[in-house]
Amino acid sequence: MGVTFGELEISQKFVSVPVTVTEAQIVMFGGIIGNWAPIHLNDEFAARAHFAGRRVAHGELTMALMVAAATPLIYTSLGQLGGTYKLRRPIFAGDTIYTEMEVLAKRPSKSRPGGIVNFGLKTYNQEGTFVAEGTVDFLVGNESYNLYSPKTPAGGSPSS
Repeated sequence: MGVTFGELEISQKFVSVPVTVTEAQIVMFGGIIGNWAPIHLNDEFAARAHFAGRRVAHGELTMALMVAAATPLIYTSLGQLGGTYKLRRPIFAGDTIYTEMEVLAKRPSKSRPGGIVNFGLKTYNQEGTFVAEGTVDFLVGNESYNLYSPKTPAGGSPSS
């Protein structure tokens, strides 16, 4: 499943499935990374802040959702190697975001099967407002891998 290194071409573009950012994601993400800043988790503080009086999603959550947008495309990924991101507008609970991805560069790996692919990312909200951008590098394999264990009905051959 997924696109292999050889199937990806420079300038090729993809659009992710839209995802709605939830209150639960913002709270859980704050706990996971230990970021309890009041702009993310305190309604009273956020009402006095300059982001439309609402709490905003963590920048790192935005980045994680941007990168996750590529996951269904590249189940062939052998690992994420790094990336960058810039936040242009706040994202709030209830916003639905999607990411446009473009293959910016690729080169064969010197040590692994496949190669390194650099994706450009542009993320928009439900109104089409540009909210974030960045890049991400993945080591992408030369072959698709079965996501299921060979021992499961979905991954194995029919039993006799």
